[in-house]
Amino acid sequence: MTEVERKSLMKEMASFEEIKDEPSVGIFWFSPEKQDLFDVSSVPVSTLKNGLNTIPKLHKNVWAKNYYKAKAKGLKDSIYFTDYTQIPRGRVWYDRKTGEFKITVGSWYKQYEQILTPLLQIEFNLTEFKYEVDSHWELGHGWSEHDFTVYAEKD
Repeated sequence: MTEVERKSLMKEMASFEEIKDEPSVGIFWFSPEKQDLFDVSSVPVSTLKNGLNTIPKLHKNVWAKNYYKAKAKGLKDSIYFTDYTQIPRGRVWYDRKTGEFKITVGSWYKQYEQILTPLLQIEFNLTEFKYEVDSHWELGHGWSEHDFTVYAEKD
């Protein structure tokens, strides 16, 4: 590698670190047993396009992908063989008008708030946010793609 190529690579890596350090939006699941987040999908706010306030990924699609991976590997005890709506989950949103972050969750979050809050702050690089309980994130409930589009565009 030439010196010019090395400097270019270092500059690119430094810019990636800057993006990584900015607040992000996305989706997550929470494992009460492990008291940790898992299957987090996120992007830095600066990378959002087309007026979106969060990532366009749906929980059900991420879960389905992981289900098929687990099935192909013969991991019959995998959590992905359960209904994704039965596992606590949520979504991080950015309000472009106010510059505030909100996290939509089901009422399940209340019993884990002291554990969940710092995990979300670290994972999504957030200093402040508010929780918003929404019926779609209650255990046993899910989105239709139409509902997601309407909800995502309401801001």
